[in-house]
Amino acid sequence: MKIRPATKSDLQDIAAINIESWKDVYMDAMPAKFMTQQIERTLAQHWSDIDIRNEDIVSVAEEDSLVGFVAVWCRPIPFIDNLHVKPSHRSKFVRLVQQKDRRNPYLRGILILIKKIYMARLTDH
Repeated sequence: MKIRPATKSDLQDIAAINIESWKDVYMDAMPAKFMTQQIERTLAQHWSDIDIRNEDIVSVAEEDSLVGFVAVWCRPIPFIDNLHVKPSHRSKFVRLVQQKDRRNPYLRGILILIKKIYMARLTDH
């Protein structure tokens, strides 16, 4: 699995992963009308219009194709807004977390936090 910064050409695939993940995780938690009639258009438009600034961190995980992404908006304080992995690749997600980007201390800290959350979820189930 390769982790790299997202490019503008990744945004359509990022939207697709975001949609697939929401449908898998939030189907019972969100209004049915939104999840069946509006989610695809809403998230596709969101990622089409997104303004990724130089200080933001949007990274993708890929194998043969994109399998996940993380979006951290640094405006001004970094916060994780999106962390989505295709349902078929969630067990492989630990690899993404184990690859720490030493050039970016914010991303490194975020990945350590994500790993702790992911490992806690594994032990809760």
